[in-house]
Amino acid sequence: MVSLNLLKSGISTTSLLALVFVSLFLIPFGMISHDAFAMGTGPGRCNNEYDGPVTVAKINNGTQTFDAMANPGVTFELSPKGTYYLIWIIHTPLQNRASNSNPGTIWGDTDLQGFANGFCEGTAYPDSNFTEILSWSCGSNRCNANTYWGTLVNSFSYGLSFVTPSNSTTTSTTVPGLPTNISPIPVSMSQIDLMWNAPSNSTVTGYKIERSSDDANWSTISSNTNSTLTRYFDSGLLPYTTYYYRVSAINNLGSSPPSSVSSGTTFVFRPDLTVQAQDSNGAAVSGLTATLFRNGTKVASGPTPATFFLSSGSMYSVNVADGGDHDFDYWADTGSKNATRQISISNNTVITAIEKTVPNPPTNLAATPISPSQVDLSWTTPSNNGYPVTNYNVYRGTSGTGTFLVQIGNVTSYNDTSVTNGQKYFYTVTAVNSAGESLPSNEASATPATVPNSPTNLTATTVSPTQLNLSWTAPANNGGSTITGYMIERSIDNGTTWSTLVANTGSASTAYSDTGLASSTTYMYRVSAINPVGTGSTSNTTSAVTDKTGIVMNNAQSTSGTTSSSNTITLSNFNAGAKSNSMLVVGVSANNNDVASITFGGISLQNVAHTFYNNDAEFWYLTNPSGTGDIIVTMNGPTQAVVGAYSFSGVNQTLPIPTHIVKHNTNPNSPNVTITTKYVNDWVLDLPSIYGGSTLGSPTCTQQWDLNVPDQITGASSSTMVQSPSTVTCKWTASSGDLYDDVAVEINAAR
Repeated sequence: MVSLNLLKSGISTTSLLALVFVSLFLIPFGMISHDAFAMGTGPGRCNNEYDGPVTVAKINNGTQTFDAMANPGVTFELSPKGTYYLIWIIHTPLQNRASNSNPGTIWGDTDLQGFANGFCEGTAYPDSNFTEILSWSCGSNRCNANTYWGTLVNSFSYGLSFVTPSNSTTTSTTVPGLPTNISPIPVSMSQIDLMWNAPSNSTVTGYKIERSSDDANWSTISSNTNSTLTRYFDSGLLPYTTYYYRVSAINNLGSSPPSSVSSGTTFVFRPDLTVQAQDSNGAAVSGLTATLFRNGTKVASGPTPATFFLSSGSMYSVNVADGGDHDFDYWADTGSKNATRQISISNNTVITAIEKTVPNPPTNLAATPISPSQVDLSWTTPSNNGYPVTNYNVYRGTSGTGTFLVQIGNVTSYNDTSVTNGQKYFYTVTAVNSAGESLPSNEASATPATVPNSPTNLTATTVSPTQLNLSWTAPANNGGSTITGYMIERSIDNGTTWSTLVANTGSASTAYSDTGLASSTTYMYRVSAINPVGTGSTSNTTSAVTDKTGIVMNNAQSTSGTTSSSNTITLSNFNAGAKSNSMLVVGVSANNNDVASITFGGISLQNVAHTFYNNDAEFWYLTNPSGTGDIIVTMNGPTQAVVGAYSFSGVNQTLPIPTHIVKHNTNPNSPNVTITTKYVNDWVLDLPSIYGGSTLGSPTCTQQWDLNVPDQITGASSSTMVQSPSTVTCKWTASSGDLYDDVAVEINAAR
């Protein structure tokens, strides 16, 4: 057992008392073993106790550093008023006394009066340096004759000696000499404690500290410590890095040259390795045995989850076992998901051991005939792959009992190109990993197929001026595979040229509506069926003609003037026609009064749109008028008016005017009105009314009448046909600015 023994020879009473105090503080920070730096008997009783040799033992009193191990037997005198630092390092073995590599502690023991016998100190790691730096002061109340000595084991002896510093202040007469005995002592991954001896026969007020990482390029880490202490803590360093130091002494006359260079290396970064276990479902499993091997030799083991502490310069591997015949594969936390047994210690690593079991069966197996010589298979991976699936086995038969066909890699599809057209095949698939083969999947069957036969009974039916409906019968023979859609072709030149209307309907439906067509136009069609193999031959051809435009304007007539004494104005002999689905529309533009009623052949019309903000503008209508007669407009008072009438056929009698709109302006400008229609092939009628002698012209819709009662009222009307629902604007240009009113209506075609 290595221990510190302080020699008493040549020491004064005061110094001896101080030495007693030194031994008091050295003893508790020892470690018990055959080669431990410790005091008392062992072994100790620490959890995971580490025993190892002392490699460093130094004492510093603020101006001098004493290397006790390098100077055995040298007397070192202590001052009762001094402050001292003890630095000692023990190098731990690879394993602790419990034969594992988990972190542990150092055992200390003393029989000094007032101190407990036996205790555990610090946190020690395997194969590393355990460092302690202690400081103490020896005052009059503690260094006294009643202090008891502990039992010191005399494996080697050395004394401690230095001259008590003077309390007097002296003035420097020369620059100081060189500091000596520069000692950089690593204490952690990021700190080195630097100690040195003050220059002899020199007055010092401070020290300059320099550091280098290559012993060539130097940087100043302290330009002047402004202290006579001969110790400096250098922190914030990189792990496992060598640093070089030199020190210069300073007083009021200047600075000494740098001392000799000495180096120290910070502790190595010590990553840890966590080994955890999972079953084939991914659930954590505890209590399995994880074993760590270093360079092929077992160094530690423990139950999962287990944490091992690693050292540099070694190669490690792990093994997990459950005491049975189960096997495990390993994933590193890098996510590579390959069987990883080589362990990188560049950072903390987690190894996950996955127990290997036979996979569950694949699911959702489907067989699809692609051609007379090919069937395509697809399936879903097992719900539990037993980690990991490496292959799939495909089995095929012609009677439901399959034999092995092929083994493929870790994919979920296979194209069977060794089949015979018309022969029905039955398939199953199994999953394979390193633990074995799964049970079979569900069974799927398919018959190699051809393209379908032609559809039959294709017909086209006229629906409207813009729509034809098609229908047909599915092929009697689908080619041995389900029909997935139809291709529809169309011709507008009686079959001379064809264009593809729909490449694939994507549906087995045997009907289709062709919309957005031109009215009064002949269209020809043919249809082909599609299955997974391809597109079959075309059906019979058929043709149909879209309807003519639904609404026809048969007559438009207008008049203007001043109302009679009975406040009436007449549009004589208007021919309303005798066609089916007819309608009479009358528009009135006036200045002073609006309309009270309108009749045709004694039958009253119905008002549909009316605005009288600046001038009167309104539309009236009558469904199913007949013959020729007078249109009599009765106003609510004397006025000048323009009256016009339209005669239509092909009008929807249930909803003849689905939409109307009225508009007036507050600033003089040209009339305009916008209406949004609801139906296809409808008509829009526009009716502006403007006063003040203005005339109208340049309509954007087709003009039907444009009459002016001089200096009174101008009334006009225009129309346009709309093939599909849209927004329509009818505009006029006024010869001079004036206020106007405008109305518009949509005439709905019969369908």
